[in-house]
Amino acid sequence: MDTPEELGEVSLLEQLRHEKGVSLGQVVADTGVMHKTIRRYERDPMYYPSASALHKLAAYYGVSATEILRDMRARVRAREVLEGRDVAAA
Repeated sequence: MDTPEELGEVSLLEQLRHEKGVSLGQVVADTGVMHKTIRRYERDPMYYPSASALHKLAAYYGVSATEILRDMRARVRAREVLEGRDVAAA
């Protein structure tokens, strides 16, 4: 399967982290959310955050939880279209 970068797909969480200029390790230290968990949220739009992690990350980046979830859903939808599973268009 193509990586998110190969698909031109960078998550809002990863984009916000880069804009803030912090490493993944720094986000872990500042939020208490596990490294593996954050990485998975950034890379896999099918892996939705727990309510606790979602609110911690939203507060950390100064965005709403809804914005993060909308981005994840849009990435799932884009992947479905690319994989030919665009059932809404059928």
